[in-house]
Amino acid sequence: MLIAGYLMYLANPMLVMYNEGGRSSGALGNPNGLGMFCFLFFLLYFVIRHYFPTLFSKRENIVIFALIISSLLWSGSRGQSLSVLIFLITQYLSKRNQIVGLVLSAFLGIMLVSIDLDIVAIAQALGFEEYLRVDTLDAGGGRVVAREFAWEQIQKNFWVGRGFSYTEWIYRQNYWELSLRGHEGNAHNAFLTVWLDTGLIGLLLFIIGWGFLFFKAAKNSYMALPIAFALITSNMVESWLVASLNPFTIQVLMILTLLIYIVKDKPAGPVLKANPKATAPFPVLRS
Repeated sequence: MLIAGYLMYLANPMLVMYNEGGRSSGALGNPNGLGMFCFLFFLLYFVIRHYFPTLFSKRENIVIFALIISSLLWSGSRGQSLSVLIFLITQYLSKRNQIVGLVLSAFLGIMLVSIDLDIVAIAQALGFEEYLRVDTLDAGGGRVVAREFAWEQIQKNFWVGRGFSYTEWIYRQNYWELSLRGHEGNAHNAFLTVWLDTGLIGLLLFIIGWGFLFFKAAKNSYMALPIAFALITSNMVESWLVASLNPFTIQVLMILTLLIYIVKDKPAGPVLKANPKATAPFPVLRS
């Protein structure tokens, strides 16, 4: 998928370049879509490489890592770049001490949300003002407008919502008004989308369902909570987790399948050895 984006660029740059050449949409058709794919593919690759370090050669690791990072930066997706950073920080802390890592990660998240940092000045000092598109930071790239509108609509159907795909419908009905205020697209927040569609009851069930899966995964792997932190960050700026038939949610389910059923940091019982005759990269467990 990522290689296809580069091949399309070589064939005709206009096929992939967005906003007069400022960002790439790759083979996903949208820069944020490319950013989300890179973020989730990075999580999947990181988990596989950690638990199966001999699966890829050194050259393959370099190529895969270079493709993911270069495509992520090329997409110019700030939210997904931050999500990758959150994951790297939280998994580093959790690897050393899961409880301490969880507390420090929560503190870091609260600090980033609550402290008023001069992001524009920091970006300009580091030379990242073009990549971070500091001219749109105050407006949140239209996301602040989207959230304010979503919250207004939520008050009308607080508990049960108006049904699936209501968010798409209501934003489409108010397209011109919102576009004049700098908004494009949908609610840009998975939790607000679920709340709009199914009400607070649906939102709680949504969180409980995913939380139960990550709780099971956390019993086997220290990576479960860092991944959960990163996914929350990503879905605070996009709504991809709400949909199941996309190239994003399926990668989360693949990661959870690995963490719940395939790998374990510290096996509680006797160590199960891989079948030396097996050709698959995963251990063959015998009962």
